[in-house]
Amino acid sequence: MLTWFSLAPAIGQAADPTKVKAAFLYNFVKFIHWPQTNETSNEFKLCIYGEPALFELMQKIPAKSIRGQALLILDIQQPTLLQQCQLVYMRTQNYTATQFILDNLSAHPILTVSDVDTFAKSGGMIEFKQKEQKLRFEINNSAAELAGLRISSKLLELALEVY
Repeated sequence: MLTWFSLAPAIGQAADPTKVKAAFLYNFVKFIHWPQTNETSNEFKLCIYGEPALFELMQKIPAKSIRGQALLILDIQQPTLLQQCQLVYMRTQNYTATQFILDNLSAHPILTVSDVDTFAKSGGMIEFKQKEQKLRFEINNSAAELAGLRISSKLLELALEVY
């Protein structure tokens, strides 16, 4: 089983950033508590919006389950369809598009992740950051709590910054 700490060697090396993102996304789930309504479903929907290479890579993950739920990796083309997901990774072209999506998801228990600059400060929950040739992340814990998500203290400790 892939664990959070098994990522450490990959993060320390000049690994393919898309593979590292995929590993992070898969492992973030283990450190987030969703409200009971999401945990009663038989499926966990991890949705990718705007990054086909990441979707294609994640499709290659052998059938896995997360938290006792079947993992479904979905490529979502319409922002309005993202509300069906438990985790959304998004890459948008501009601030307005990012803000539109975040505004539409903010009232739902959906973990939002991106590498768009200032994503976490703009209301997103986890923002990937490139630092010293390594992929790291910042966390907007306030946004997560407002959406009903609880982020483990272990994950918060690993963040570059927590808002």
